[in-house]
Amino acid sequence: MNTLSKGEILTVGFMMFSIFFGAGNLIFPPALGQAAGSNLVPAILGFLTTGVGLPLMGIAAIAFKGGRYIEFIREKTYPWFATMLLVILYLSIGPLFALPRTGAVSFEIGIRPFLTDHTLLLGQLAYTGAFFGLSYYLALNPNKLIDRVGKMLTAGPAGCSWLSCS
Repeated sequence: MNTLSKGEILTVGFMMFSIFFGAGNLIFPPALGQAAGSNLVPAILGFLTTGVGLPLMGIAAIAFKGGRYIEFIREKTYPWFATMLLVILYLSIGPLFALPRTGAVSFEIGIRPFLTDHTLLLGQLAYTGAFFGLSYYLALNPNKLIDRVGKMLTAGPAGCSWLSCS
């Protein structure tokens, strides 16, 4: 059995925090509490069950199976059901919900304020094409994701990085 050092546990903890924490986790609970009014306790219990408990149970289940959850699901159900379930889960987590939402939010916050009503459609088309084209390029080879993003963030004019020129 592999054990993690304190530093590795801290690293995994920060990684898990960064995966799950977003603007919704900062904005939604206070808004929920305000909207709940006198029903605050049931609202908190519902949020903790669905927003904290279920994801935590999912992580624990995967951890208890040593990350081999696909094989576990196939053992416990029909193989076609396991495949269909995982395909639906992966599609809903990524390309069907998260990626379009990310593109829409980044456009609304970062680009739309600079567009007029006359340039909105063209700007949205250009941004959508660039955003999803870049997303596709980065997703082509997940093993090179960090290298590709690092090159984009550090590339400067004519072979220079933002820190130095060669």
